[in-house]
Amino acid sequence: MLEHMSGSDHSEVVAVINRSMPIIIRKKSVLKCEICNEEFKYNIEMKKHSKRTGHTLPYTASDDYQELHKCQACEAKFKSSVSLAAHLKSKHKQKAYFCLEERNLIRQGFPVKNLRKKCHYCSDNVVLKSVLELKEHIRTVHPDIRKRCPKCGMSFILFQEGHQCLFSTDSQAECYFHEVLHSEPHKEYRKRQDVEILVEKYPCPLCSKSFTKKSLRQHLRVHTLERPFACSTCGANFTTQSSLSNHCKNSHQPRISENFPNKIVVPVTNRSDDWKCTKCSKTFSNRSGCSRHRCDAGRRCPHDGCSFVASTPAHLTRHRIFHGEQIKNYECTLCPFKTNQASHMERHIRCHNNLKPYACPHCNFTCGSLENLRKHVLKSSRHQGMFLYQCPLCDFQCNTATDLRAHLTNDHPDHYTAKTAVQAVKMILMKGPV
Repeated sequence: MLEHMSGSDHSEVVAVINRSMPIIIRKKSVLKCEICNEEFKYNIEMKKHSKRTGHTLPYTASDDYQELHKCQACEAKFKSSVSLAAHLKSKHKQKAYFCLEERNLIRQGFPVKNLRKKCHYCSDNVVLKSVLELKEHIRTVHPDIRKRCPKCGMSFILFQEGHQCLFSTDSQAECYFHEVLHSEPHKEYRKRQDVEILVEKYPCPLCSKSFTKKSLRQHLRVHTLERPFACSTCGANFTTQSSLSNHCKNSHQPRISENFPNKIVVPVTNRSDDWKCTKCSKTFSNRSGCSRHRCDAGRRCPHDGCSFVASTPAHLTRHRIFHGEQIKNYECTLCPFKTNQASHMERHIRCHNNLKPYACPHCNFTCGSLENLRKHVLKSSRHQGMFLYQCPLCDFQCNTATDLRAHLTNDHPDHYTAKTAVQAVKMILMKGPV
């Protein structure tokens, strides 16, 4: 095995193992039934489909193509050379090794797959040892011969490379744009000066709109919030090159006076002290720079060692809770009570005002919160077997507001809609002011 791998036939495999050459990964091809055009990923699925429907089995899914590894000592068949090698060792006490590249057993009497490739562009009979050498040969000897993708226009050396797109980019919008180019555009005719012009539109993969190729690239940046064109003077970012050019022309280039064409008027900029952020006291040389400034003074995490900057004050509050803070933004003006939920503060204010808007439907009991009313009806021994909610139109009873809302909208659609059912359920247990 060592002598076989050290030979010239497998120098590429050794180079890959030593990480001195990139591995070329080929995309799996889709299998299609010739009769019903149903697609499959694996030959075993195609074989089951043909057995179930009676359709013609393609050659790639046949036994002659799939069962390449046959034991010469018996009638056993195996799907892989590894299984055949184990079978020979256990059943027939024979030593056998398999080649990683050829996928064939290396043993006397076993055939070895021929990996040599012929160059079809050379007039002479030029045969290369492998497909990698063929690719390098075409790249150096025939540099003008390329396979080109009809959709995106990318070129490939070998035909099988065209089945996978090698396009890569750092921009999410450009990646979406390139994927759309692989699809067929929607064609429509427009009249311009009594002449019909064919216009091709591509659908946006992120919404339901369609655009021309130029407009789609700009539209995708609206979804991805990308501004790839940056001003080298002030650092402002723009979605298109034309917007950047207009910005540089209007903000950073001197103007020519209309009254005196030969006189250049340089815009007078205010002192940096005149344009100052009111939150962080940062100064700017002009008004536009100050207006573009996004101050994070009130959105930065106050904990030492944490560089988190929130997008909103509510986002910062949620982040500070992760640090273990007990943030209570709602304070009572009548007592020291504090809470982090508005509903708790409303319930607390009712206690100060001695309000009890919730009433028991079975007795004269009233309370200030729905939680206490539920405990009174469902958990106490005063109303055993009773329900909390009663339908005003029929005898339906339940203990949750969700069930009652579903009952009103499903069983009484003539009287309640989804919006009016919510308000009706809310007012069923309310007997006084909130």
